[in-house]
Amino acid sequence: MIKKPAFYQIDQWNMLSLLEPFQKVDVYRNLTSGLWSVRQNGIVILHAECIAIYNPEFIVSQKGRARVIREQKKYIHAYVRGFPTFLSGKRTGPVNPTVLTYNPYIHESFVDERGNPVYNAGMCVLRPDHKVEVVR
Repeated sequence: MIKKPAFYQIDQWNMLSLLEPFQKVDVYRNLTSGLWSVRQNGIVILHAECIAIYNPEFIVSQKGRARVIREQKKYIHAYVRGFPTFLSGKRTGPVNPTVLTYNPYIHESFVDERGNPVYNAGMCVLRPDHKVEVVR
């Protein structure tokens, strides 16, 4: 088995150099490693502790969700799709990020703190604490 590169610190140059430029990635939480798995063209390219996604879509396969509910097992069926980008290290201006959550037993999609469904955004950061932070 080939071991994928894992980035525990934000080593963005090396991380992004492994990905095909100008192509979207799918990012999901890997429950085994505790990191974010980054998949491009159907293949997991790397694992990252933190990654920023530009123009993200929050995708939940309803068929996969039904299987999770029916079998009471954890299957990959929800992920963030978008373009990987750099984190600047500091925020500029008044930014009030929203933290999204997803629970297949409660919600049909990713939701914000008020329970409103969220399907896309301008930018999101998948944080080391497994939270998805969105800036619309």
